[in-house]
Amino acid sequence: MKIKNILTAMAIIIAMIGVAGCASKKNVNGNGNGNVRSAQRDAFARKNVNDNIASLAYVQKVADAKVGVKNITGKMSLTIKAGNNDITAPGSLHMRYGEVIRIQAFIPLLGSEVGRIEFTPDYVLVVDRMHKEYIKEDYSKVDFLKANGLDFHSLQALFWNELFVPGTRSIADADLRDFNVNDNVNVNGSRTLTLQQGSILLQWLTSTANCRITQAKATYNGNAAIKASLDWQYSNFKAVGKQLFPAYQKLTFSTNAIKSQRTVSLTLDMDAVKTDDNWDAKTEVSAKYKKVEATDILGKLIGK
Repeated sequence: MKIKNILTAMAIIIAMIGVAGCASKKNVNGNGNGNVRSAQRDAFARKNVNDNIASLAYVQKVADAKVGVKNITGKMSLTIKAGNNDITAPGSLHMRYGEVIRIQAFIPLLGSEVGRIEFTPDYVLVVDRMHKEYIKEDYSKVDFLKANGLDFHSLQALFWNELFVPGTRSIADADLRDFNVNDNVNVNGSRTLTLQQGSILLQWLTSTANCRITQAKATYNGNAAIKASLDWQYSNFKAVGKQLFPAYQKLTFSTNAIKSQRTVSLTLDMDAVKTDDNWDAKTEVSAKYKKVEATDILGKLIGK
């Protein structure tokens, strides 16, 4: 197994996930019909109100289906596909809501850590065990993270299988009206929620049976030079408290924002979903490690 390839793909993941938070808020609701007669207009208005109430209620149910625990932890099989590289290695996921998202990769059999990526509300940390180097920077100081508008709270919502509005810490009741609900139920019993914000289109495929999110998509078309897309699939839901959490998540990213067109997929297949809180949310890096500039270590990992 090429350890460097794991770190390469993990570095690309940091850059690509930012597609989820790069738009400014925009209300997409609105309708009108000035050509109907008075009676038709009244009937249309009543139906529209009823439809809006039903749609709002559905969005609320989807929002309420989120897991309400503080910690999510578990060992997992970590699979990364990037270009000709297809790598599977043991890993772990540690998340503490509002504090940290940590992905670790290990050497098979030996169990030694190869590296980790850690997101917090204030900084991103990348630890390269192979080179004994690390970065720890404010998001704004990592050029391509800043360019893609990476936001911790949007990223957290994706990992936690939740709805989100880019640029906000959490969804307020008023935000629910910004989501459009497709009235058509698909043959597989799903409905699509959409949120258009500037140059980004967010979509969530939801199950009508339990209002659970089974897929999230983000498509960014800012201009001809920068295009990016994200597809996040969820399955194998396991009981966590009173709700269910997807033990299987597959993330596929595509962007031309880094050097050339890049596509990478990351699969997190957890053995079990636990709520253990006996772990430190803050990583302390050894004094033996060299702190380097973000562009240095990430440029090395993605081959710039």
